[in-house]
Amino acid sequence: KLIFKRIEFKLIRERSPEPYPTYIQSPVDVLKMVEHIREKPQEHMVVIYLDGTHKVSSIDFSTKGLLNSSQIHPREVFRGAVMQDCANIILVHNHPSGSLSPSESDIQITNQLIKAGEILGITISDHIIIGSEGGHLSFKEKGLI
Repeated sequence: KLIFKRIEFKLIRERSPEPYPTYIQSPVDVLKMVEHIREKPQEHMVVIYLDGTHKVSSIDFSTKGLLNSSQIHPREVFRGAVMQDCANIILVHNHPSGSLSPSESDIQITNQLIKAGEILGITISDHIIIGSEGGHLSFKEKGLI
């Protein structure tokens, strides 16, 4: 004798208490989306995927690093962008030390990602560093991109 049980699944969509901005117009819009990584004890890298009009497609909490560094590879950064047909991405990571100065490694990986993006036709619109003690540094605003 076979007994079949009926299993039901219910999908629910949770909403953020504060909705993300639909379009990114400045680093301040980005900060609203990633403020929670400011106080993390290790570096965290976040990738924000955008369409051609800078409308947010999605956010990927990409990597968790060490105390003062984060390992990121172009493969991880661009996988989501390619799958979602994104034209632009914004990189964000925190500095647990509180420093807003980009490290040599930060500059090197940003340049590497810019070159990889050029091959794929995906623009790195900005790379933002947020410090544990407040403030931020935008590579674009500082002329580093």
